Amino acid sequence: MYIEVLIKQEKEKIEKQETLKLYNFITQKLCNFATLKLKKSI
Repeated sequence: MYIEVLIKQEKEKIEKQETLKLYNFITQKLCNFATLKLKKSI
């Protein structure tokens, strides 16, 4: 029982980390894109 709870917690932790990584990646891409757009319009 206790081990199952630990495994579940680890899974959730990993999922959160992956979601954060993906979020950071997308944010970075959007920032790069916005920067490029700004440079072109100036």
